[in-house]
Amino acid sequence: MSNSSMGCLSYGLIFFLVLLGGYLTYLGSNTIIKGIYYEIYGIETRGKIIEYIEIWDEDENTYYYQPIIMYSDIKNISYTIQSKSSSNLKSISTTRRILYLEKNPKDGIEAGFLYMWVFPVIQLFFGMVCLGVLYTISKQIK
Repeated sequence: MSNSSMGCLSYGLIFFLVLLGGYLTYLGSNTIIKGIYYEIYGIETRGKIIEYIEIWDEDENTYYYQPIIMYSDIKNISYTIQSKSSSNLKSISTTRRILYLEKNPKDGIEAGFLYMWVFPVIQLFFGMVCLGVLYTISKQIK
């Protein structure tokens, strides 16, 4: 490979790592901060799974099911949210923990441990790894 194509490849990798690392870090930290805010200021309720959205995955040749959850606020007004997770089996549990803000109850979030803490920490970790690799590469280029 010539030096110019190697330099192009290096800058392409750097650009990709900046985008991916920045995006994953933003997503993970934003979800954690939102989760903490809802835990402190939110109102807890239980939501009931009322239906599932079927999603066909051609690569896996299987269906995934994404729950639709209905919950009520303290005024007994009902709202629905679509879960951010899906699985190849319908959930055994029919209820989910929901947190919402009193001033905006329609924007409730599913408050499970996986959704609020595990997945965001994994995103944050991989984002930081990308940014760490980027930092190492930038030190090598100088």
